Amino acid sequence: MKLIFVFKQKILALSLVFLATLVIGAVDPSFTLLAQDRPLSADRPDSTESPNTVPRGRFQLETSFAAYTREDHPDGHGESWVFAETNFKFGLTDHTDLQLVVAPYVHEREVTAAGVSDTDDFGDVTLRLKWNLWGNDEGDTAFGLLPYVKFPLQTSVTNGRWEGGLIVPFAWDLTDRLSLGAQVEVANAYDEEVGSYWAFGHTVVLGAALTDRWGLYLEYAGTQSELPYESFASAGMTYLVNDDLQLDIGGLLGLNEDTNSFSIFTGLTVRY
Repeated sequence: MKLIFVFKQKILALSLVFLATLVIGAVDPSFTLLAQDRPLSADRPDSTESPNTVPRGRFQLETSFAAYTREDHPDGHGESWVFAETNFKFGLTDHTDLQLVVAPYVHEREVTAAGVSDTDDFGDVTLRLKWNLWGNDEGDTAFGLLPYVKFPLQTSVTNGRWEGGLIVPFAWDLTDRLSLGAQVEVANAYDEEVGSYWAFGHTVVLGAALTDRWGLYLEYAGTQSELPYESFASAGMTYLVNDDLQLDIGGLLGLNEDTNSFSIFTGLTVRY
């Protein structure tokens, strides 16, 4: 337990240091060490990942200021707040980047007829590697592979199990202002009721550049597994502050009885 506590403190400290450093680097051009190689491309705020990678030798941070989720069930409802969940990225080559996703603080609340219970702890840590097969720097389409593994942290808000999978994202610039994205995902996950199981995820998203700075997206996401089918609709907006800094806000709504939930979230993507 002591080792886990020390690890959580180090990850939180590193997250805050990287956040401050990268924001300064994006706002102050004199702090930027490398020139921009390609347009900013982020995996947030939608669920569909981008097939494009961070340019070689550059850092990119994608963080959520806060994300709130509520899920209703027959005997009450659950709520969760996730603060500063961050994807740290580094461009390894012209076609690959390494990613570390951390959730330094998660607050969960369960409300039932018996009362209210609250839990606070460090969330999941996930290691990812993205490989762009084509479309990083030219062409109207892009395609990539994104394998990942989640570490089995023994905290009160994680399941303490190894999980992992492969995401296959695709993007297509339909016009100068309209784009289409899609992905499929195969994952090995864990649930207390069924144990370890395989899940197949799929998403499709339509993005529109309203102006040179404002963007809008509409998305559908679904997951098929041994558990009941889950389907979601999502929408949000982005604002490009400069070439290396983008703000976002979005929401997600469950579409069937087995996904009786909704989420709202806001954050940023910054690169230097």
